[in-house]
Amino acid sequence: MPNCDFYATAAGHAPLLEWLLAENTDKHRRGAAYCHEVRADNKGPVRGRLEYLDILAPEPPVAKTLATTKLRFRDRLDGKRWQAWVARLDAESGVRRVAQNIPPPPHTKPEPGQIPFAGAPELRTLASWNFKEL
Repeated sequence: MPNCDFYATAAGHAPLLEWLLAENTDKHRRGAAYCHEVRADNKGPVRGRLEYLDILAPEPPVAKTLATTKLRFRDRLDGKRWQAWVARLDAESGVRRVAQNIPPPPHTKPEPGQIPFAGAPELRTLASWNFKEL
């Protein structure tokens, strides 16, 4: 189901997104990402600056649970902090907003010096840098 209202989210409302990371006959894995901000860049598309949360489960996360859970960011397998500017979140069928107005969890590392660009369909592939289970 496309997240049609994703781009209507104002900066500072920080939606949490959920998507299907792995899909096969025996295991469905759902992950979540924190959207730090949404903006258009000089290249034209609207992008969200996403960072994976330490969530990997067979069931999708729900807002009520997320609001009462101590959330943590999930770093890359090499220990580095990861973020990406991701486009087409409104058009990707596996991405949807599950919560809003949740403050970002603390992180001991600074934000990455360079943040790469990606498309929403790449979220599944990029997750393998952060989750050894995939």
